[in-house]
Amino acid sequence: AFTNRRILGFGVTTAALALHFRENHLQMTYYLLLMVLIYGLIHLIQFIREKRIPEFLKALGSLVPAVLIAVGTFFGPMWAIKEYTDYSIRGKSDLMLPGSTEPLTGANKGWAFQYNYAIMEPMTLLIPNFYGGSSRNLIVQDRESNVYKALAQSADEQTFNQLAYYTGAYWGPQTPLPYYGGAIIVFLFAIGIAFAEKKYVWWLVPVCIVAIMMSWGSNFESFNYFIFDYLPGYNKFRSVTFTIVMVIFAMPLLGLMGLEKFMEQGLTKENKKKLFIALAATGGLCLFFILFAGILSFIREGEEQLPAWFISALADDRKSLLRSDAFRSLAFIVSTFTILYFQLWKKISPVAFYAFLIVMITLDLAIVDSRHFTKDNYKRKRGNTAFVPTEADQEILKDKSYYRVYNLQEAFLEARTSYFHNSVGGYHGVKLRRYQDLYDSCLFRQTNALIRNIQVGRVNLEDYGVINMLNVKYMVYGPQRDNIIPNSAANGNGWFVQEVVTADSPTDELEKVCGLNTRETAVVNSSEFKAPEVQFDSTSTINLLEHNPNYLKYESQSQTGGFAVFSEVFYPEGWIATIDGTEAEIIRANYILRALNVPAGKHVIEFKFQPKAYVVGNKVTIASSWLMLLVLLGSIGWSLKKR
Repeated sequence: AFTNRRILGFGVTTAALALHFRENHLQMTYYLLLMVLIYGLIHLIQFIREKRIPEFLKALGSLVPAVLIAVGTFFGPMWAIKEYTDYSIRGKSDLMLPGSTEPLTGANKGWAFQYNYAIMEPMTLLIPNFYGGSSRNLIVQDRESNVYKALAQSADEQTFNQLAYYTGAYWGPQTPLPYYGGAIIVFLFAIGIAFAEKKYVWWLVPVCIVAIMMSWGSNFESFNYFIFDYLPGYNKFRSVTFTIVMVIFAMPLLGLMGLEKFMEQGLTKENKKKLFIALAATGGLCLFFILFAGILSFIREGEEQLPAWFISALADDRKSLLRSDAFRSLAFIVSTFTILYFQLWKKISPVAFYAFLIVMITLDLAIVDSRHFTKDNYKRKRGNTAFVPTEADQEILKDKSYYRVYNLQEAFLEARTSYFHNSVGGYHGVKLRRYQDLYDSCLFRQTNALIRNIQVGRVNLEDYGVINMLNVKYMVYGPQRDNIIPNSAANGNGWFVQEVVTADSPTDELEKVCGLNTRETAVVNSSEFKAPEVQFDSTSTINLLEHNPNYLKYESQSQTGGFAVFSEVFYPEGWIATIDGTEAEIIRANYILRALNVPAGKHVIEFKFQPKAYVVGNKVTIASSWLMLLVLLGSIGWSLKKR
């Protein structure tokens, strides 16, 4: 678009951005947007200096409809994500801290910057074992290591096993796999800075600098806390180490553009000087750490209390890993420098040179990749025992009714239970905010109380109102057949309550739910919903007839009618309730559940999920997708015709 091929630019941008959206990783889309904004700013400055602003506006004008069509191909999912985000842990909470007038928010700095790079950690782009490599790599597994020899000589079996835990090769502040850019790629990046067109240098170098600064997270508070507070949408994401992907994108692009310019210009006196500077900036850095690696500590925080002889051996091994990789990276850089400096690429065919470069870069990356990705990562079929039903699973699965299972062991960190059962737990990075609130307060407390009472043999399951209102019919705490606690006190799929208690705020609502007998009493926030007048028939029933993720059907029977609570999560967007085909208002009860005022008699109650984000959004998505395809084919055809 900026090289006066606006029609083709329009078509390619439409299709490429649509494909990018299709991956549905909005954090990556956000980083793409940052790169594009910097790119556009550099072009704007250039066009202003050349007094060609009308041309810039024309190019920009061709890209705006491209973006709109591409967004249209993702309109439905994007609408749904935006809608859901406000109700998730990444949106604001309805709860208030004591004495505060501002709601809690899940997007806090501690949460967002839980995973960030140390200041020196981007060095792994050049030297993968700068911080020792993977945290899963235990040095003690190498019998030739200093750690193993020291432990074998100085420790008994018990001490050996205890200290072996501390022999991880990684000594940085996080627990990651390193981002490795490739020694040759980093060298070519330095060449790109020296030889590529300045507009690309002024684009891609700032991208790298900004990305690295963002990856530091809370280790560079003055910058990252500022953009967290003021950069639109940035506080929705976490794991800021992901910003390194912008560097991984920028380095090879600028490097190969620089290499292209160098090969066009040849090895002039000025270019020799630039080539040596690129060598010194990359290979020189590797050489520095080969010679002076001892200036680093090689000890993680908390390891200072370990025996001095053990710390000495551990530091020596970590130092050896750094030096070994620094020497390895230096070798790849020098080999590439040699070919360029002595113009060996002129003495062979272009295809041979390209093949050599591809092989060298691939070899460079593959050697490091093989440390972390073994043959087991590439098996088509894996023997995964996690998905083999245990004796407890088999016993529970004999029950064919609809109920939920609660795994008392790390309920919200494990996902195995959800493979076999309808679970109240399981991990999700963007849980509903109110469900997380319920777990952090009521459910967490009731679970701990239940476990304590089980241990002393004093259990009355009717005391756990929150567990019961979630229709938890079985609780499990292990794989054996007898590791099951059947819960006869579970409220079931739906029930009529005897009493409704009102609350005047979400905080008050949650506090009252924690202490309720939810089978008999419900809590309604009177500031949002009108509290019903309750009539109760002790013989009333609600039976679940059909259950699908987007459709539920019940049959109710009551002589007096009443206030019915359903063990399904209340979500205000898209759910429609009908009683005998007539729409009824869904009321939120017990902080997270759905409730209805049901009249006397026998009735069919239905819940249907028909969100506009899906019903309307999908139509826009389909129409835009067809339009995108026509635009792409049309722009390619037009471009070929003109040429």
